[in-house]
Amino acid sequence: MAKPTPCQMNKFLNLVDTGKITRETFEAFLSGERSMSGNIVEVKIGDRTYELLKILRDGETRISGSALVERAKEMDAHLGEEDARYIMEHQGDIPVALRGKIDFVFLGWRRPDGPDDVACLYWYGGVWNQSWRGIGSYWVVNGRLVRSK
Repeated sequence: MAKPTPCQMNKFLNLVDTGKITRETFEAFLSGERSMSGNIVEVKIGDRTYELLKILRDGETRISGSALVERAKEMDAHLGEEDARYIMEHQGDIPVALRGKIDFVFLGWRRPDGPDDVACLYWYGGVWNQSWRGIGSYWVVNGRLVRSK
């Protein structure tokens, strides 16, 4: 990995100073996670704090949609459209380290004409985008359930 430039360090320190990256978030990232593989990562987006929860348990490579729904219930992580739209509106606050590494999963926001599809936010083309994914799909390492803190 290349060393950060002075400009990149200034941007990083600004994120720390404004609380968008907390000590806990940074320590979680360093302790696991060049690939964001820790169980919980906390992020401040706008004036809200969210926890990004790892979907897979140790040793798993994928889980079914029904297992995902059960885990979301266990973790109280079933946010919906309002939170997803809020995150999209404040996507500049999402830490750069998450780009292309994770997908935000919102089980509480279902497609109106396809209730078996749930909303996901993913990084593509330089921005965070919203799409639909079938709940019956298999879910892999990059998916993160979102919970309000």
